[in-house]
Amino acid sequence: MLAAAHKVGVLALLAGLSLASFTAMAAGINEPAQQRQGEILKSKNMPDGMLRNACTTAMQAEDMAQVRARLAEQVGFAIDEQVGYVEAEVTNFKLSSNADAHVCTGMVSITDMPLSIAATAVRAAWAQYPELTPEQLKQLLQVALSHGATAADGAALIAKLAPAQQGLAYAKANVDLAALQLDDARLAVAELMLQGGEIATAMMLANSCGSVACRKLLPQIKQELRAYEAKQAMDLNSYFGN
Repeated sequence: MLAAAHKVGVLALLAGLSLASFTAMAAGINEPAQQRQGEILKSKNMPDGMLRNACTTAMQAEDMAQVRARLAEQVGFAIDEQVGYVEAEVTNFKLSSNADAHVCTGMVSITDMPLSIAATAVRAAWAQYPELTPEQLKQLLQVALSHGATAADGAALIAKLAPAQQGLAYAKANVDLAALQLDDARLAVAELMLQGGEIATAMMLANSCGSVACRKLLPQIKQELRAYEAKQAMDLNSYFGN
């Protein structure tokens, strides 16, 4: 959790950040295709579709590292190696196996570098914000807010870091709920909506989120919904009783 002084510093820097503050990034141009190889150990049986997805991700590890390097150069500090995203096309995919692993090869082309950088930036912001300085966090969020595909998730983090009422107001003004991609972002906005009495919106967000934390939030939302419906029924009975 952010220390109080650090959180105040973050909020001071983020106070002026809103979706209207930035010019959208231009769409990217395809990067030259590169021959890649990935390996998946045969430790577990996987359905064919899951195996292909896992092996494709392994093939793209070098490209994700390239995106992280571009982002790090842009913001001036290291990006956690656990953070990764790349918008890429894989062609000539081939899958084979040896005694220990499934091996896939193919040509990987980054099809949208600006989106890849922005998506990596917003993931890094969510993953690293407790350790980042306010200025570092602001730099990542500026990149995230500059792209339409990542702006909602970036704005959700700003809302999460603000005091509850300010966060709710910021989320309502700046977060496009339909554009949220990250489960952490959906959870954060769902919690704000629940605290603000926006129970239906909180329920929608929690249901659209696949994380364990979201599933744990659902019973609380349902309890609040039952309490709200009971109060509505009591108010209605009282009205007609008079």
